[in-house]
Amino acid sequence: ASGEGIVMDARMEKGLGVVADCIIRWGSIKKGDVVTSGDQVARVRMLKDVNNKLIKKGLPSQPVRIVGFKSLPKAGDPLMVVESEEIGEEIIEKRLAIENAGNDRPDGPNSDVEIHIHGMRRGDTWRVQKVHRQAGLKEADGSTRIPIIVKADADGSLSAVRDSLVNLGEKSEHLVVIDPISEGIGEVTPSDIQMAKESEATIFAFGLKRIDQGILNLAESEGVEICSNDIIYSLLDHAKDALGAYLPLLPEERVHGRAMVQAIFSIDTPDGKEKVAGLKVTDGHIYKSTKPSTGDSNSTALKCHFRILRDGKQISPEGESVSASSLRRFKELVDSVRLGDECGLALSFFDDFEEGDEIECYSIEMKKRKL
Repeated sequence: ASGEGIVMDARMEKGLGVVADCIIRWGSIKKGDVVTSGDQVARVRMLKDVNNKLIKKGLPSQPVRIVGFKSLPKAGDPLMVVESEEIGEEIIEKRLAIENAGNDRPDGPNSDVEIHIHGMRRGDTWRVQKVHRQAGLKEADGSTRIPIIVKADADGSLSAVRDSLVNLGEKSEHLVVIDPISEGIGEVTPSDIQMAKESEATIFAFGLKRIDQGILNLAESEGVEICSNDIIYSLLDHAKDALGAYLPLLPEERVHGRAMVQAIFSIDTPDGKEKVAGLKVTDGHIYKSTKPSTGDSNSTALKCHFRILRDGKQISPEGESVSASSLRRFKELVDSVRLGDECGLALSFFDDFEEGDEIECYSIEMKKRKL
């Protein structure tokens, strides 16, 4: 097969017939392919993304909508691309024969309901064991291991959601390993919360009608994040944001304003004389400190830093050591000065001002990355 996936949902739509929402687990699926799912063979007449836009091909971990089935496939059933409708029919016949014989899995006829570690069927255990082996190797290379706990409403959904989350790590531009430390079918439980707390894992819940308010309150009190959604692509989009919290923060520079040195003078302070640059603000604002770009009034103020440029070249120390020891409008100490105003600025670790120097005010904000 050139591609495999799993059916997440199926429905009848006017003018289209059967529409199946699927997640591709590996390979690709394109318009014109022949696919099998359950006891059905279908040719893909139309392939759409989650925004209902026509696409030529679907790739691993991508949610797609397939038009072409004659009747509704079952949610949780595997989807497989085959070479022809004849081969698809042969595969279905063999599959049905095996199921009727009761030996459809190496573990025996009852393995579909036989749950072992972390809620996995015995035949699926190798997937997580493989991820753990990869995680151990990659961590030695400096990767970030991200533990997750996955809960779902059905076994087929559980496998698809888990694999899709793991694929997010494999496709990320960052060196990360998504590690499903636990998974299971059914509601999020207090033991899930406890495990997530101890392992610093994020919980992902798919297809659960509602999460008990007591569980939500417990998760909040323990500092555990639960991401829950009934739509797979919405859950994966949420995951990119939530799992980004495990990555090192990204320093982002914001330039707030510039000013020109017009004069240099000294003033008396309790600590002795202080050398001050008389400035005129030529762009933006000059701050001692500012709020983060999020605009949250409860956020801690960000300390502002300064560079001094002379003839276009920086002459102040590199890094973030140069900050405002005082900022004045006339004789009054202020926190900011706006465009067009004049002020006096004294800096820590720099006082070698000359008339005509340009002073740049900036802050460094640590931003959360996206997976």
